Amino acid sequence: MRRKATRRLSGLLLCTSVFAIGLVLLGTAQPAQATFALGFDLDLLVFPVDLVIPDNSAADLDPTVGIIAAVSSSPAFIGVFGAGALAPFTSVSVTVSKPTLPPPPQLDLNAVVIGGPGSLMVLASDQGFSQPAGPVTLLSELGGTTQGTVSAVQGIDTLDELFGLFFFDVFVIPIFQGPLGPGPFADTAAAPFGGDPSFSITDAVTVTHAGAGQITSFNILSSVVPEPASLLLLGSGLVGLALYGRRRLK
Repeated sequence: MRRKATRRLSGLLLCTSVFAIGLVLLGTAQPAQATFALGFDLDLLVFPVDLVIPDNSAADLDPTVGIIAAVSSSPAFIGVFGAGALAPFTSVSVTVSKPTLPPPPQLDLNAVVIGGPGSLMVLASDQGFSQPAGPVTLLSELGGTTQGTVSAVQGIDTLDELFGLFFFDVFVIPIFQGPLGPGPFADTAAAPFGGDPSFSITDAVTVTHAGAGQITSFNILSSVVPEPASLLLLGSGLVGLALYGRRRLK
């Protein structure tokens, strides 16, 4: 487990490197949003992520701030990373975050992965989320269909680091799901969260295929929502106010 000072230094170095990548890959009229990125990892060592696509960089096919779309066979992707960068896989991936997704904090990742044999991790990460202190829940909703297996890890990093989920220390709230498949799959998991003025969310989905030509399609949505108990108390309070109002009117 790293000390907080060490984590902050590594986070600073990581953010600096991602910002530099964004400057190099800049290929649209809008500036790259280096705090939001799509990633791919073939060795599953996770950090550093093998291929990183910041929002509105050259490999991002969608100019909308808060949406990253990447096709590994596209000229834009090949121009940045080279042909066969994801071999033996090809992928069509889209991730959506703020400001396209409104509050509460949400991060959505969709991908189709074709090929094999082997494993490919598809990641999305965004910084700068905020949630007032109080009992809330990090909710993970994972679903899709696969001819192999799918596993996922997602979570919150209260040091607000890009792809910071993978340090797994006291500053990280992780959720693990899977392995799921083969066939259609759906899974929901949750972890309590006390709120924080600044944090990042990371989704990481590992697709494993036993042979060439296998296909996986998945969607994973991370969201920070009020705890069921909090909703129940709120609902009870509203009902009580409504009954009180009716009595006063009578």
